[in-house]
Amino acid sequence: MLFRSIIKDNKIYFGKKYTMCRKGSAMEKGMEYVLAVYEEHGFSKAAAKLFVTQPALSAIVKKEEQRYGLQFFNRRVTPLTLTEAGIKYINNALKIREIEQKLGKELQALQSLEQGTLGIGSSAFFCANELPKLADAFRKASKKPANINLLEGNTADLVQYLQKDTVDMVLSVDTSYGSKCQGCYLYSEMMLLVVPAEYPVNQRLREAALSWEEVKQGRYWEPDCPQVSLAEFQKYPFILLTKGNDSHKRIKKMFRNAGIRPQVLLEMDQMLTSYFIARDGKGVTMIRAEVISSLEATPKLVYYKVADPLAVRGVNLYYKKHVPLSPLAKAFMEFCQEEGAKYGKVLGGL
Repeated sequence: MLFRSIIKDNKIYFGKKYTMCRKGSAMEKGMEYVLAVYEEHGFSKAAAKLFVTQPALSAIVKKEEQRYGLQFFNRRVTPLTLTEAGIKYINNALKIREIEQKLGKELQALQSLEQGTLGIGSSAFFCANELPKLADAFRKASKKPANINLLEGNTADLVQYLQKDTVDMVLSVDTSYGSKCQGCYLYSEMMLLVVPAEYPVNQRLREAALSWEEVKQGRYWEPDCPQVSLAEFQKYPFILLTKGNDSHKRIKKMFRNAGIRPQVLLEMDQMLTSYFIARDGKGVTMIRAEVISSLEATPKLVYYKVADPLAVRGVNLYYKKHVPLSPLAKAFMEFCQEEGAKYGKVLGGL
């Protein structure tokens, strides 16, 4: 038998044989109630969870058992246990619920995207600088009044946002999004070493030092730009980003590549904070070149290109692999690919 479904008020409603589960998916009432008894380990708690009386719950569960001619629960033991038939029923009911919840999320996502809404998660820097510019340029180019919502977070946050469908896609330099996600490369960026100008090491390395103007002009991308090893700075304190950020993992690998174990003075949540602490002469840090060029020039800092390929990282858009992108999401992704060269160096990635 087929059941007609409609979407109303961002919820999916099926024919009268079906009821809305509390989590938003549609499931046959008998199956929903049997699952509740199983998950709450008894009829009393399940009845309270479902806001029904215990006799009413027992009657519905009994009717579901009669439907299959088998008992699902051993009612003579405490706590309640499953029969062999009950184990098979519950295993399959859980799969059905998961499928229906996934369907509900996909249809609700499609509805919101067709109405011109797109959720994008990213770091504080991208949310404050690159994404607003990309969003405005996309609206003008596509002539679509798209509502683009930005959600800020570190790498660990963004992984959760994407997995839980809090956002439709993530703009990130990290690659920790798992096999269930697909990445679309946009452009590459470089992280530069930021060193207080007062440190004596700058005298010895002055031929390799970059000025703010050279960073602004992208001198670090040129093949003949001098590079330095992190080993040159091993006696100085470092300021890192906290765990959960791609920069933290990356620079720790770069330390190992250089064969050093420098002192870590501080770990900060924001790259800008690290920059300002370095400007005050407290330590060395690594900052994306775009951040440096977006700030005012200062004589208190010197910049270096680091001789490690990990200093270059790709900027990618990530989305769920098996969830079809809406026309709006596809259009935005294609636009970002075309615009990539304006924001960094297109080297190829992923």
